[in-house]
Amino acid sequence: MKFGIFYEHQLPRPWAEGAEEKLLHEALDQVELADKLGIDFAWEVEHHFLEEYSHSSAPEVFLAACSQRTKRIRLGHGIMLMLPGYNHPARAAERIATLDLVSHGRVEWGTGLSASRAEIEGFDIAPGDRQAMWKESVEQAANMLAMDPYPGYKGKYFTMPANTFSFSSSITLSFSFSISISFNLSGLNTISSSSSSSSSADLTPSIILPFPLPLPFLLPVPLLSPSPFSSASSSANRFSSASSSSCSCNCFSSR
Repeated sequence: MKFGIFYEHQLPRPWAEGAEEKLLHEALDQVELADKLGIDFAWEVEHHFLEEYSHSSAPEVFLAACSQRTKRIRLGHGIMLMLPGYNHPARAAERIATLDLVSHGRVEWGTGLSASRAEIEGFDIAPGDRQAMWKESVEQAANMLAMDPYPGYKGKYFTMPANTFSFSSSITLSFSFSISISFNLSGLNTISSSSSSSSSADLTPSIILPFPLPLPFLLPVPLLSPSPFSSASSSANRFSSASSSSCSCNCFSSR
């Protein structure tokens, strides 16, 4: 059994001067203590416009601060909002990779949809498209982290041209869809849909499905839908993977 701590950063009124600063620094102290006590995970939510309930609009900043005060505790997005209106998939991938580097490979990447009207309407998101947006964004953010070269993508909700990127992080992706799907890819360096020889992943699937999912969703994420931007001659499109850090990606579809 493993144990974790989970932060919403709740702050009820009345708000005194400096209350948010005190809240965040006390949480950092708690994470540092949890690391020393042997707690396994520290999870941080992402919420917007939810006064009192959750003052956690920039979890990547809080987790980065945690990374510099801890040694072994794993640092989790629980969850990162993965609709393009909240976080563009490329920016999500960049932040995950950077956090993975500064924490020496201790990232847990949880993803979700969001549910509150304040957030959905605040970012002008069509509620009925949330699940499709989430699937498209999570798939491509994972591809950006794992594929070398990344061939680009043209989808319904966002488009990413085949540009030049550089992530100096070799990330092991372990997908765990809460109460749904779990993939463990050990020893993953790069996976390219255009070349099977570049993959060295050892897949150990564990699948529990409370609801039906389309077949492509059960494949390793980097091998999902091919990109219309894919081109063998596009040698400049690189996601480079050079370090030995490790990132675990937990994709929660329930929020």
